[in-house]
Amino acid sequence: MAANRQKSIANFNTKKRELRENNISNFGAGANPKTPGLDRQDAMQGVSFGSNTALEGSVATGVGQDTKRTVSPDSGKFGQEARGAAREGDLGGAAEARAKQEEARRNEPNIVSQEQRRRRDKIQRQADKRKRQDEKAKKLDRKAAMAGAKKRIREAKKREGADKKD
Repeated sequence: MAANRQKSIANFNTKKRELRENNISNFGAGANPKTPGLDRQDAMQGVSFGSNTALEGSVATGVGQDTKRTVSPDSGKFGQEARGAAREGDLGGAAEARAKQEEARRNEPNIVSQEQRRRRDKIQRQADKRKRQDEKAKKLDRKAAMAGAKKRIREAKKREGADKKD
């Protein structure tokens, strides 16, 4: 039993050594492994303490977003333009930008809070319930009208039969 265990441990160590040697041989002189994290860290070593290294192009090449991306709506851009024009004293330009902002807002979807959505859905459910109740009442009225009409027809037939017998 102990011999088998020793043998399996020896096989395991042999395979482990072979895998390690194969892995190291892949990193020969011609191969340049990609290590973006380490490259970035090395580049940051020469920078003075307290500087914002993430914004420097030499350090952050290939890391993060290439360009600034905004999620603000178009109307927000026109609002910024209007505030900038007003700051500079160009009131006509500011008014023009505000007009563009209002135009852009007409085409944007409204943002509805959860509470507003709940209220709107509740009102819609109540309207649907009223509509169903009205339809049910109309159906019952038609049914009652039909039953009344059938009853009158039966009575009329009975009278006709009674008249014929007389």
